[in-house]
Amino acid sequence: MKVKNVPALDWDLCGKLIEKEKISLVRSYSRWTAFYVGPRADSKEAEQTADTAIEAVVKYFIEKKLGEEI
Repeated sequence: MKVKNVPALDWDLCGKLIEKEKISLVRSYSRWTAFYVGPRADSKEAEQTADTAIEAVVKYFIEKKLGEEI
């Protein structure tokens, strides 16, 4: 049985991504939301919610770069 090697996501990688993309993170109860608010308050480019902050950041980045429907 072969075991796939799953890359680890860590804050070193995501921290750089958060700074570069100017991503905001908000915790609401047990979920995290990652988003970017531009110069105008109504100009959200993308928004993703997930169980962990890192997952929300990665999902947001993917949506921003590739669109809502992949």
